Amino acid sequence: MVSVARSARWPVPRVPSRAAVVAAGCLALAVASLAFPAAPTYDPWAWVVFGREIVVPSLGLSTVAGTGWKPLAVLFTAPLALFGAAAPSLWLVVVRTAGLAAMVLAFRLAARVGGLVAGAIAAVALLACDNWLRFLFAGNVEPLVLAFLLGAIELHLRGRRGAAFLLGALAGLGRPEAWPLLGAYAFYLWHRDRRWWPLALGVPGVIALWIAPDWLGSGDPLRTFHAAEVSGEPHALQRTGSPWLGLLHGAGAIAPLPVWIGTVSALALWWRNRDRTVAALALVATAWTLPTVIGTALGYPAVPRYLFEPVAICCVLAGIGLAALVRLARDPRARVAVAVTLAVISAPFAITRATGLGRQATWAEGWADQASALWRAVDRAERRAPVARLHPVVEPGAMAHGLAWKLDVRLDEVAGSFTPGARIAFLAGNVRAVIARLHRRNATARPLTRAGPWHVFLVHWPHGQEALTPRPPRPRDAAQRPSHPRPAAPPPASRPA
Repeated sequence: MVSVARSARWPVPRVPSRAAVVAAGCLALAVASLAFPAAPTYDPWAWVVFGREIVVPSLGLSTVAGTGWKPLAVLFTAPLALFGAAAPSLWLVVVRTAGLAAMVLAFRLAARVGGLVAGAIAAVALLACDNWLRFLFAGNVEPLVLAFLLGAIELHLRGRRGAAFLLGALAGLGRPEAWPLLGAYAFYLWHRDRRWWPLALGVPGVIALWIAPDWLGSGDPLRTFHAAEVSGEPHALQRTGSPWLGLLHGAGAIAPLPVWIGTVSALALWWRNRDRTVAALALVATAWTLPTVIGTALGYPAVPRYLFEPVAICCVLAGIGLAALVRLARDPRARVAVAVTLAVISAPFAITRATGLGRQATWAEGWADQASALWRAVDRAERRAPVARLHPVVEPGAMAHGLAWKLDVRLDEVAGSFTPGARIAFLAGNVRAVIARLHRRNATARPLTRAGPWHVFLVHWPHGQEALTPRPPRPRDAAQRPSHPRPAAPPPASRPA
């Protein structure tokens, strides 16, 4: 017999890193959150449609609608479009995973200076920021931008500056307010490390991804900027006497007062220890905020939401500063007294913000229910009329981009207000007032079907006012593209109807 010697050394299975475990946990929680009703809102629906138009050649990219081009979002929604009807839900998973990761990174950055208590304060402060939960529910890009920005700061502090620039570039694809910061960091890498590619390729590449696709889709290289100029919120801000003061006031209201107390404390105490983390956080927040405020004073159409990321960084500073205030007292009893005082000051704000979280959750459920009912109304209407060919209009117009996704058409082919070309209308709310408005224009509306709060009408305009006629079927229509069918009833990113 021949004996075969066995190796005494057995392969040791690799233990997943802590970062991988945390990332997997964030992803699992994001997927589990789909059990609660939610649906994308106006802008996120547009980004999902943009992704579909890029992946499906017969559609062609069109960015002439009201929502501006967002390259960071489309970097995700384009490949997600390959999953068909699941794309909106998958986009929500991406945003929520990033939001949870941002809270973890806020905890890590604060904890590396002030310990676990500082980290916990930072994470809770971020959760308490105005509309944070709504961003996660609705699929806004802010959680994604913040996760990349905080990740870039973390990597920079660990000496991985090339990777930090890449994450910063991704943040710059989500918000142009990051461009001055990104350009300054690229110059820093060239001067310190002699790395030429961030300055020569990275910054121009970010700007090109903002301009080139939008130019191709609209014919206007500055289409996103022009769309922001005519938007209601920044226009109202520019009409005030000092728009930059209004911008700062609105940004200050994003976080509760204890966050600003902790931020000032962290910056004041920085002069004692010169901590690198505090310095990096402060520099990033300043480099984002200052150009935005100056630009707003010069006419840039900014809104307080554009400063959400630096406010979130201040939440990290607040965790560090509040923990440091407690440690200033040397006597244990004095530390307890300081901690209790800070807790008492924070309690009213905590109650108010907790109530706000409840309101955001209620809003998300109501929005999802409205989208679900609209989906049912569309399914019923399509059995009786060629909806996509009748130039549909939807009121309230906030549902227009979601309807464009459902009908598999371009964004500009669904209107948010009536024109003489609209032949079918999806109405919710004060339907009688809308019908009366149509009658004043000598138009008639015949009921077709309804679902929940949505009423569907066929609209007829008097002869001579019909500026448009029902368009013929196009190659992108669902009937012409059996290989890319449109889902039937279940609304994406919402509970089944």
